[in-house]
Amino acid sequence: MIFKAVSEARKTRGAKKQTGDTKPRVAENASGEATASSLVAAESQTLTPPATPASRSEARPTVVKSELNGLFPDNRVVVHELAINKEYQFPWEEYVQQQAVVARPLYAQMRVAMADDDSEANFRFFMLMAGNIRDKLQKLLKPGNSMYNLIGEILDPEMAERQFALGSFSYQRFFAAMGSLLPKLCAPFRDDEVNDLVQNRLGDGDLIDRVEALNGFIDVMLCDHINYLLRIAAPQLIDSAAQYEAKRFTSDVVDGGTSLATAEAAWRSARSKVMAEVQRRDPEGVGHAKSQPTAARFYAQMLVDVFTQPTPIAAEQVPAMLRLDLARINAVSTMAQRIITVGAVLLQCKNLLKRDVRTQWKMEATRIMTVLEANHASLNATVDGSMAALEAGRCMPAATKTHLRALVTKVLSAGQDMSRHSAEPREPVLRLLLTRLRGNILARLASGSASEKVKAANTAGSKLASLGLSEFVEKVRHMSDLLDKVGAVDRAAHSPWWDAVATKVQQEELEPPAQQS
Repeated sequence: MIFKAVSEARKTRGAKKQTGDTKPRVAENASGEATASSLVAAESQTLTPPATPASRSEARPTVVKSELNGLFPDNRVVVHELAINKEYQFPWEEYVQQQAVVARPLYAQMRVAMADDDSEANFRFFMLMAGNIRDKLQKLLKPGNSMYNLIGEILDPEMAERQFALGSFSYQRFFAAMGSLLPKLCAPFRDDEVNDLVQNRLGDGDLIDRVEALNGFIDVMLCDHINYLLRIAAPQLIDSAAQYEAKRFTSDVVDGGTSLATAEAAWRSARSKVMAEVQRRDPEGVGHAKSQPTAARFYAQMLVDVFTQPTPIAAEQVPAMLRLDLARINAVSTMAQRIITVGAVLLQCKNLLKRDVRTQWKMEATRIMTVLEANHASLNATVDGSMAALEAGRCMPAATKTHLRALVTKVLSAGQDMSRHSAEPREPVLRLLLTRLRGNILARLASGSASEKVKAANTAGSKLASLGLSEFVEKVRHMSDLLDKVGAVDRAAHSPWWDAVATKVQQEELEPPAQQS
């Protein structure tokens, strides 16, 4: 439970300084335990991690209540993301957008009432929204707190009903009260935003626009507050992350019928590639002990294969152990496809202009990458943008430009086909660069000792340059580091299942064909 993790974290941090100006002011007026318990469920049998050693028994994963409309990620996702990135926060932009979608039908009804000049119907809709606003604000505070009571008084529906009946209800007074209240509750780093809200969006204008702006900023405050609690609890949640995920995954396999067939297929394919490489390097079959691949080598190959398969990648194409990383897998695969596409365009241009392929054309690479990220519907638009990047600052004869455009069009068309058909590239340069990119990432992941990892990291940049991808050293390093982190988190939680998969695949290879059938 997060409030226990918050309490434990505060004890262990002692005199450590609180998190800068991202700490909501409301947190200064309410205990962390009470505030957390108002936002998250106190207990959940299905989400309780397995027993942990005594020193860690207080750590529990976040359990967000359904009162937040279920729009925050599942607890399993939260704990997993923290294990990958200890700075993980709920993306407030996504939450605000999701809440706006939920409220959109009510706003539409309010606009209809206003268009019909039905003041009573409009007031009823307004009070529904005001009640929602009151509930959100009071979730940030402990019942009985003076600010909690003040919010209840400002947004008292019975008082508003009496005022409306007497003709004395004022929307302007309501927004003025909200404008004086919000700066006392939000985090200091939101001061500019709340001042803009109060001065430019709540004072005048369309009533529904003002309600929408107010509601949106309160959603931002709610997300900020939960992120503050998450930062406090993160160390304890990370401590229990592997055990928690292990329990959840085991339940999925044993009770939920989750299949390991995709994992077995991925391991089988990776093992086949590694063994083929070993045989190529040792054609006489001497088989020295040091040259025999380990399970870690098979795993590294599998990880690279999964993360660099052509997009779009569906959940059923990913081993069950890695499905929490599906969005991350698609992002890495997309980046890999863009890297090889830009790299192929630059190689064609360098070769045509007789330039050293190891020369870095970072500016051109950045511009062409931006063109690809724009996802133009028209191939011609993508080609035009890429050609503009290549021609900038260069004088080329018309014939050379025509030849280069044809080469660029061929590469970009083949790159689009990869995504459109979710298939390996057929264009020779793209296929070569993808093989080289995978090999470079694999060399980093497959390094065993710490010294080998340092050596692989130090030589990776120069190797990329010699492979024709000198412009992407930092991007490839980031991808490799991410896969390394994902792999470490995955193995910590799922190693027994990967061991079972590896054993099954190895036994299948040892069995005679007749027995396998």
